Amino acid sequence: MNWTLPLSSLRGLLFVTSLLCSVSACDDGEETRPEPSAGAEPGAGALAGTLAGTQAGSAAGAEGAVQAGTQAGSAGGGAEGRLSYEGVTLNELSAKGEPSDWLELYNHSSEERDLSGCGLSDDPSELFKGLLPEGSLIPAGGFLLVAITDETLGFKLGDAEQLTLSSPSGELIDEVSYSAGQSPVGGSYGRLPDGVGAWETLYSPSPSAPNERGEAPSCGDLLCEPAESAESCPEDCVSCGDGLCDPSELGACEADCPSVMSGVVVINEVVAAGSPDWLELYNLSDEDIDLSGYGLSDELTAPFKATLSGLTLPASGHLKINVSDESLGFKLGGDELASLTDPSGLVLDLVDWDEGDAPEGMSWGRSPDGAEEWRTQAPSPGAANVSP
Repeated sequence: MNWTLPLSSLRGLLFVTSLLCSVSACDDGEETRPEPSAGAEPGAGALAGTLAGTQAGSAAGAEGAVQAGTQAGSAGGGAEGRLSYEGVTLNELSAKGEPSDWLELYNHSSEERDLSGCGLSDDPSELFKGLLPEGSLIPAGGFLLVAITDETLGFKLGDAEQLTLSSPSGELIDEVSYSAGQSPVGGSYGRLPDGVGAWETLYSPSPSAPNERGEAPSCGDLLCEPAESAESCPEDCVSCGDGLCDPSELGACEADCPSVMSGVVVINEVVAAGSPDWLELYNLSDEDIDLSGYGLSDELTAPFKATLSGLTLPASGHLKINVSDESLGFKLGGDELASLTDPSGLVLDLVDWDEGDAPEGMSWGRSPDGAEEWRTQAPSPGAANVSP
């Protein structure tokens, strides 16, 4: 249940940096588009260039044909040879991406495809608003990611759009339309499965990787998930400085969460596949702490599923607490969270882990004790955490 999604560090974004003019000329600053054509007549000795390349050729023929589109001409006149776009589809898009909107193409054929000179547009009447540059190759079974900005393609994505992908000769390769809300903040709109499935809202964006549906956000669960915002889920995504230590502020809002930031008492280690399960508390201070009235829970909306009494956490020490339905009223799962709340209701610490983080025979713990970093390690109940 780790909700961080680092779209800001997307790797492999292909930033299209060069939008070329028509192969014929750029007259008076206006772009000229060639009409879709079957190519040059054999023996004409002319090179039928495309929007992705530079026109070349003469009566004697010339080199310089671009890799995408239609290629014709040779030293003695030639014949057209059209490149194939079979298996190429629009596959996923993010209309509210960071640092920019993006579009993912997918090739579900068994051969590499060359998309040099292909057009991308948000206007069906103007198929070549943006061009994929020479060298835009997409491997068999692979992806090609394109950043969509005014600078790279001459347009950007809105809440509702129609996108087209066209060959250099003007033939439509694929298109998609989406409505407002189908590509939300922190989400995307994509095919499932890749290349052949129907389009749907995805809550786990996967640029340059197989599409995943993910889990839809749930306002009111006190988790600020990637597809949520302070506007859409104010109860989950709150701002520092409101005087409340909300779960989404843990470790980020010192003014609201002083106990968490100072690290007086923390959850230090959990075993979620034990007999029984258990968790360990750690005291970073040099004074004993009476834990009477403190709450433990696996549900943020019910922080006092268990209320502790008669327990003392020694100075700079550890305390193991068994977790079961009988002892605390809940047990831990493979994909779970645990929270610690002080008697006033202030959330002191929160830890969440995913399936596989705390497998049988291992624990999920801070490394070293009390630190921010968590890792899978050998269990060490009531003692200092150790690496695997």
